[in-house]
Amino acid sequence: MLKSKWVLKKSILFFILIFMFEPLDIHANEELSEITNEIFKREIREFYKNWEMESKVTGSVFVFVHNGEVYHVSFGVEDLKTNNPIRYDRSLFRIGSITKSFTAIAIMQLVEEGKIDLNENVNTYLKNIRVPETFDQPITLNHLLTHTAGFDEKIVKMQSEQFENALPLQMYLQENLPERIREPGLFIQYSNHGYALAGAIIEDVTGMTYEEYIRANILEPLEMRNTHPRITSEALEYLVKEYNYVEGDYNPAPVYDLNGLYPAGAFLATAEDMSHYIEAHLNRGEYKGKHLLTNTSHSEMHHAQFRHHSLQKGIGYGFFEYNVPDFHVTSHTGATNSTYSTLILDHTRSFGMFFSATGPEAIHMLENLYQMIDTTLYPYSIHVSSNYTNFVATNRTSFEGEYYDTRVSLSDPSKIMRLFVPATNITANDNGITVTDASGSADYIQIDDFVFKNQENGNTLVFHVDSNGEVTHALPGYGALVKTNFWQSPNTHRSTFTVLIVWFTIVLLAWISLAIRDVVKKSWKSRSLLWQLNGIGVCAHLFFYITVIYAFERLENINNLMFGLPWYLQVATPLPYISVPITALMIYLLIKNKRKVKLAIIAFTIINIVLLATSITLLQHYQLI
Repeated sequence: MLKSKWVLKKSILFFILIFMFEPLDIHANEELSEITNEIFKREIREFYKNWEMESKVTGSVFVFVHNGEVYHVSFGVEDLKTNNPIRYDRSLFRIGSITKSFTAIAIMQLVEEGKIDLNENVNTYLKNIRVPETFDQPITLNHLLTHTAGFDEKIVKMQSEQFENALPLQMYLQENLPERIREPGLFIQYSNHGYALAGAIIEDVTGMTYEEYIRANILEPLEMRNTHPRITSEALEYLVKEYNYVEGDYNPAPVYDLNGLYPAGAFLATAEDMSHYIEAHLNRGEYKGKHLLTNTSHSEMHHAQFRHHSLQKGIGYGFFEYNVPDFHVTSHTGATNSTYSTLILDHTRSFGMFFSATGPEAIHMLENLYQMIDTTLYPYSIHVSSNYTNFVATNRTSFEGEYYDTRVSLSDPSKIMRLFVPATNITANDNGITVTDASGSADYIQIDDFVFKNQENGNTLVFHVDSNGEVTHALPGYGALVKTNFWQSPNTHRSTFTVLIVWFTIVLLAWISLAIRDVVKKSWKSRSLLWQLNGIGVCAHLFFYITVIYAFERLENINNLMFGLPWYLQVATPLPYISVPITALMIYLLIKNKRKVKLAIIAFTIINIVLLATSITLLQHYQLI
């Protein structure tokens, strides 16, 4: 079995990075009163006091900006060795995917200058990279900025363990651009590579490197003097170090960098610099009289440019709409090795906040922060009713099934993560549907064709049907879940892998047992060639499975997959293919000697052939060989 932490980190990857935390659908107070302001600050102080005393968070910072006033609180250290305390104006946190909002600003600036068009084929602007014309509809910058380009996910080799060895943007994308797997503009599927491609366009259009452009046109005007678009030697002194928590010990994580994907998630920033960034967004792109964007561009960034359904919140350019119906609130979350951050902007009441924390429990601190924010700033009551009458028993079962997140690679070994993420199961009930996932079960009532609403928190779930009227996807808001059948189901695949490993182990033990018996009895009787071939084929597969399990057991953090597969797993990759010529030879021997071979050996060999073929098929499906 893989370690439980591996499953936990995978869940974090999918539910935090992909869905970007879909908050409650709520009704809130109309303005941020001075009393609420002070209550919130008091709650934040208490929140930080409790987490400092009881948690495994090595460092955290929070900044709140309202009406020009900046309030901040922090605890912890930058480095467990030096014990230098976290400082609002100095400590550099990895802010992860919040980086994408900076990239979006740069794109909007170039649009304002007339250098690019958001609805033009991206190949028009790319000089060194060519996006294949897999579908009739081309990919545009609008698609890249709204995560609707239709790219496959790609995780393995996203990062370099040593930041000095990270591949440049253009070089990385030339070698690692993901495949296009669906028409653009269909679903939101969060894509780091999409934003990296936007970064490449910035370079090709301006003739500057991504870092040069960002510094000159965003960081300098905002006086973000301690912010770095990617990690450098100069940034190491005040970098808030990340750690892998293993069996009670904090093991320093590598000082890594993204391979070419830095426009999607490599920024390092201080809380003070992020307060400047918040002020600029709250002032419609203006900071101390300097204009980053026009009001029109700023509005496009913070209003939905794509949504799955009109009843759901959507995604702007670089920001997601926060699911609060009475207010205009946008946000973006970031996650790296063990650092979790969020940026929330309430445009209605003109306040914003930035949070970042590092450590094995940082993800839980972020989750609790969201709960505290909703309780204090957005007290709610749910109003869910339905006058829909066309939901009848004959079509109710069409929604039923097992659904999995689409943000799993179809083309690299990280696809195996699907085996360890719980499915979302949907079943029909008398009034609608019941949705069961890792967080529990919830009932939804139908409010429109293929649209359902959670009766407890108001979240909306939309179903997508194909041209044949078949339900193919469930769309919870900021992502997509694909419906699977029995043969596609990871549950079926897990059971099959278990059967294969158990069978191969039994065969190997029998093979060894008979060999030992022959040696002890000194019979030296030569077993049939069929028996020997069966044993060799089984050994090759079983050894490969042991290597895979060992490799994933040694992972201190799921994100380590981004550094690439271990060398010994790469060396072992050809092993299962040994069974291909062996299987062919066994089939030949069965046909040739069908009258001489015992029936038991024939049955045993046929079973082995079927299972070896099944094993290769599954290993290829999960891109392990």
